[in-house]
Amino acid sequence: MFNRHVLLLLDGRPVKDYSLGGFNLAAFSSGEFDRVELLKGPHSSIYGSDALGGVLNLIPRSMLVDRLTLTSQVGTFGSQSYAINGSRVLGSVGLGGYAEFSSADNHRPNSGVERTLAGLRVDHMSLDGHHSVSLSGRYFQDSLGVPSAMPDPNSIPMYGNELVGSIFNFQRDDNYSVDLRYRFFDERMGEARLDLFWEKQNLDYNSLYYDGYVVADVYSRALYNKRSSGICMRYQKKTQSATIAGGVDWLSGSLGATQTDSSVEAGGITETYTFWKGSQDQIDVWSNITYDISSYLTVDLSGRVHFVKDRKMQPSYNLGLIHRPTETIRFKAGYAYAFRLPSMVDQFADEFYVTGNTNLNPETSRSWLITIEYGSTGSGSRVSLTFFRQRVDSLIQYDWSAWPAYPINIDKLRSVGLDLGFTMGLLDRGRLTGSFVYQDAEQTQGGGFVQANFVPEIKWRLDLSSDITNGISSSVTVAYTSDRSKLYGDMPKTIGKVYEFGASVAVKPTDYVRFVFSGEDLTDRARPDQFGFSLSDRDFPGPGRRFHARVELDIM
Repeated sequence: MFNRHVLLLLDGRPVKDYSLGGFNLAAFSSGEFDRVELLKGPHSSIYGSDALGGVLNLIPRSMLVDRLTLTSQVGTFGSQSYAINGSRVLGSVGLGGYAEFSSADNHRPNSGVERTLAGLRVDHMSLDGHHSVSLSGRYFQDSLGVPSAMPDPNSIPMYGNELVGSIFNFQRDDNYSVDLRYRFFDERMGEARLDLFWEKQNLDYNSLYYDGYVVADVYSRALYNKRSSGICMRYQKKTQSATIAGGVDWLSGSLGATQTDSSVEAGGITETYTFWKGSQDQIDVWSNITYDISSYLTVDLSGRVHFVKDRKMQPSYNLGLIHRPTETIRFKAGYAYAFRLPSMVDQFADEFYVTGNTNLNPETSRSWLITIEYGSTGSGSRVSLTFFRQRVDSLIQYDWSAWPAYPINIDKLRSVGLDLGFTMGLLDRGRLTGSFVYQDAEQTQGGGFVQANFVPEIKWRLDLSSDITNGISSSVTVAYTSDRSKLYGDMPKTIGKVYEFGASVAVKPTDYVRFVFSGEDLTDRARPDQFGFSLSDRDFPGPGRRFHARVELDIM
């Protein structure tokens, strides 16, 4: 699936950018999380819109632990970062927080970045363990250049060069959020949870371009104001043979954007206009039941009904069967119907080149999956093989034959393939983890099916980690991505296959100090990370070979 088809959760509640959709992982610090949960496949029936291709859940650290960690890292391309993370227990209350600053020059013009994150959190647990309350606040700010793809050598714009389409595109993000969570748990009564959140995102985008109509340099500044809030209520109860869960989600988002263009050469003309404006309120009701028909067979059924004002009701559902012939082998079969709502930009954009379409339908997918799993409890080894088939209808794509271009539900995507994953122990100190995906993906174009845009047919990765001694550990990563292509009319544009290799060594001389030395893309293949918008535009390569050195101090 495409990246917009993965849903991000922060401790179970959805995180959304109410303009383009999707999310930005740079807005989070890895030090603030205890672990990351990844669910593959479609899960809209439990988690809602956008969960067509998977769900990523970031689980914060508990503040009910005494700790203080200091981290410093430097690396190639001028990268550096400094972080502090700590918490303190005072009776039944835990107080904690984190702060992080990082910056980098990066590997190409107009791509430097400075980034600041900070957060505070209070956790309370009742003495009987039945009630817990958590209140947290987060802040994220970054300032970065926004380079375009490499232009056609014969079409370099006035304010660009052979490496970037513009020498001045700059943005600043300021994000704030507040989360309040209450949880009740009792083995006999079940578990209930209430989440309330509010989030504000501001984006200040500046650029310089040449306007051929007025023959003048134009300095442009666009301000995007995004708001989101929500209430998520859920309940779960376990019995001897069944687990029943359900909940209600209310989510609200809004977007407002204004732009000011000014030109000295054109007589000091300044023009301000509002070009994006929209809001969306939604309410979802969902339920799930997992029932053990016998000790060998389990059925899992979940469904969601989604309501948005001025839209048709949107359903979603999953059906699964799990068969356990032995303690180490499991067979799973499932069918899922999932959806993704159009973003606010898709619906309400109003610019010179593109405009929104309020009549868009949600993207919907139908998926069939069969999985065989083997897991050895003694050695910790595990192998999972999944065969999948998926079809996406009403895929949203822009119609560039019109002026201005606008999004329409015209494309379909279908894919079939297999997903292999395994973990195994090696001797007493090593572990090998691997993944392999083969996928034949196609989408419609010009009335027929063609290879899906920039979707590789094969991807695999191997990770080998080992404890060399009690204080020294190492890891090695090898990854492969097959070639990818996209048709521009009848002409293909291809990105070649690439192997990537990385390694790291960690040294822990005491219980309080840890040094980590790592290298990425050591073969310097520089896989492209930004694609041109036409057949003649060039794709910009990634940073290639890079190194980092990090020191971690665990004071308590």
